Amino acid sequence: MVSKFYLFSLVIGLNIFVLHAQNTVTFCNSIREQYKSSYKAKEYDKAYEYWRKWCSDCELSFSEYQSGIRMLKYRSYFAEEKDKSFAIKEFNRYSDSLQVKYKHQIAVKEALVHYQGKSKPPEDIYKTLNDTFLENEEDFKEPKALYVYTALAIDLDLSKKIITKKEALDVYGKSISKIKGFKEKYERTIAELKKEEEIRELTKKERRRLWSNKVNHKAYKYVEEALEIKAQGIVLGME
Repeated sequence: MVSKFYLFSLVIGLNIFVLHAQNTVTFCNSIREQYKSSYKAKEYDKAYEYWRKWCSDCELSFSEYQSGIRMLKYRSYFAEEKDKSFAIKEFNRYSDSLQVKYKHQIAVKEALVHYQGKSKPPEDIYKTLNDTFLENEEDFKEPKALYVYTALAIDLDLSKKIITKKEALDVYGKSISKIKGFKEKYERTIAELKKEEEIRELTKKERRRLWSNKVNHKAYKYVEEALEIKAQGIVLGME
């Protein structure tokens, strides 16, 4: 029989875990805003201190980390002579870290540049995107990347027969599933904010959040519809 002391300890432990998680989110949101404010005011030394703390204690997105690299670059430009060497060293250190920490996002970004500029064969671009998707599916979320990855899979099946129909359909199925998941997430947030808007006036931050969720939802919906049309070629080829 489970003791009351054990149950009590378990409840306390869970409460502490939830409180810590809430405090972490509050801290990360606060320090992010302080960093952005300092960066916008071109107070690069102050922005550096906030960003360093943000980097060490919070989870940053690829774009947020890139923002920090740009800030470090400006900081090294405008640093006084006595501080310039250290500023450059920090810029190089975090730039190297970017290449390791976000290697999948960088690979996808480079693949999209090659796709846009037609500077690499489609099969090479597809291989890069496919390898990245298989290695780190969780971070493979950009609408354009999902479209290019899936569209290339369909094209390489229909026109060049480089990949099998099964592989093309698997890629399509996985991408559509991810897209629908993101759409549903944005729809829930939009619905919640719309409900709040009926009761009271939204804050500036909430209005901005509502707008960004609508934009993101529209982007994924557009990609979903474009891929559904493109995938008709596979279906027709199976008949």
